[in-house]
Amino acid sequence: MKALIAWAQATRPARVFAHFGARSASVLAGGMAYSAIFSIFAGIWLLFSVAGIFLATSPELRDGLIGVLNSSLPGLIGEDGAIDPSLLENTGAFGWASAIALVGTLGTALGWLAQARTGIRTIFDVPVATKRNFVVQKLVDLGFLLAFAIALAISAALTVLSSTFLSSLLETVGIDESSGFALVVIRIVTVLILLAFDTVVLAGILRILAGLRIPTRSLFFAAFLGAIIIGILKQISTALIGGATSNPLVASFAVLLGLMIFLNLLCTVLLLTASWVKVTMDDIGASPRLLTAKEAREESTDTILRAERQKIATEVIEARERLNSAPRFFRWKAMAEYRSLLREQRRVEAEAQRRRFEGGRV
Repeated sequence: MKALIAWAQATRPARVFAHFGARSASVLAGGMAYSAIFSIFAGIWLLFSVAGIFLATSPELRDGLIGVLNSSLPGLIGEDGAIDPSLLENTGAFGWASAIALVGTLGTALGWLAQARTGIRTIFDVPVATKRNFVVQKLVDLGFLLAFAIALAISAALTVLSSTFLSSLLETVGIDESSGFALVVIRIVTVLILLAFDTVVLAGILRILAGLRIPTRSLFFAAFLGAIIIGILKQISTALIGGATSNPLVASFAVLLGLMIFLNLLCTVLLLTASWVKVTMDDIGASPRLLTAKEAREESTDTILRAERQKIATEVIEARERLNSAPRFFRWKAMAEYRSLLREQRRVEAEAQRRRFEGGRV
């Protein structure tokens, strides 16, 4: 039995969950979800305000975008959802309200990205702060937001185009687009597009946003697993929210509560994906740090110096205890050893102070 337990604990999934728990990742996920909930509604308003001129002339694209958003965040938009779709049709052109929403959205979104980066880098046991300065980091975050918006639009367009293409193709071969077979095929294609979208987003968050060096194979395999779990969560959340909204007693807050729970689970999956990558990289001996050869040598020097400081501090304590317990007429030898260690400790501390002035982490 002990052998079976030891084997189970040594498996990668068990080590992933152990690493996840050891870094208090559930607390980090809760903070990320709390930050995310505030940026969603302003972001939706801003998205439809900016893209309103294009969506007004293409109802199919608007419906496709709403479908992608609902697939990503179940229960967000709909007659029984948190946002009535008819309100999004009347957002109007980009104006003062949209400008205010832009400021609020950018602030909350950048805050969420910062929290996500902190959580992921905590999972990887690397310093929370990246080597980028503040301005460059915010520009990277803004670029990531822009790339996410573009990817979302592309995903919506692909969903619409694939549905149209498949409907035409099935009609050409004599299959009614409203038949069960046609609906299943279209649904499978839509799910695959969303799966690819989630995989790319997860990979981008881990590598670009967090600023980590991750082997491509390990990155996309973990991102693919995370995307599958997210897809399952979407289906479960859709069913649960749909059932909750049918109850008039809880319908008024069920969607918002369900959205908060879903965001918490989403952030948890993100950090679990990061934990999977971290454990995988530990197994192959890969480092997530983006270090040059010079920085790697300095990191090694600092590590050795930290160990030397700890070693000499321990030896000084032991020498002091031997000095205090030595017989009165034999203390001279213990005193000589103690003073020698003190001189060595001062030398090591001076070296550590010099490294700190040079930017080392000793």
